[in-house]
Amino acid sequence: MMLGIIKRNFKHLNISTFIMIYKSMVRSHLDYCCPVWAPYKKGYIEALEKVQKRATKILPSLRYLTYPDRLKACKLTTLHYRQIRGDMLETYKIVSGKYDKDITPSVILSDMSITRGNELRLQKSRLNMIHVNFILPTGWLITGIACQIGL
Repeated sequence: MMLGIIKRNFKHLNISTFIMIYKSMVRSHLDYCCPVWAPYKKGYIEALEKVQKRATKILPSLRYLTYPDRLKACKLTTLHYRQIRGDMLETYKIVSGKYDKDITPSVILSDMSITRGNELRLQKSRLNMIHVNFILPTGWLITGIACQIGL
């Protein structure tokens, strides 16, 4: 809707005014709550990206360029890149203690000492498979494999 408002009301746009209007009126809606919503399915990501593709075609001087070239001319990044960057920033804030420890998820830092890296390296959780036998009250023996996460 916001893109339609821009298209109807602003007939003669140059790149700098378009970017200012686009960032304030359209991209704020596209970025809203992405760290919580986190579109991970390819269809959702493409649907969001399609809005930005249409928006960059509003300018007549950029209309016939490819999408990456339009992004370079407007000095914009893809929305998927912005979401990944936002996730990395949030992870850094959690690990470095910028948020309250009571409300953030617990993150275990790695104690591996190597020559390269930093002290904020995260520990990878492993899945340990355990062979389990259950005996039901009826006398049946059920055997299987169970997973324990984070050991």
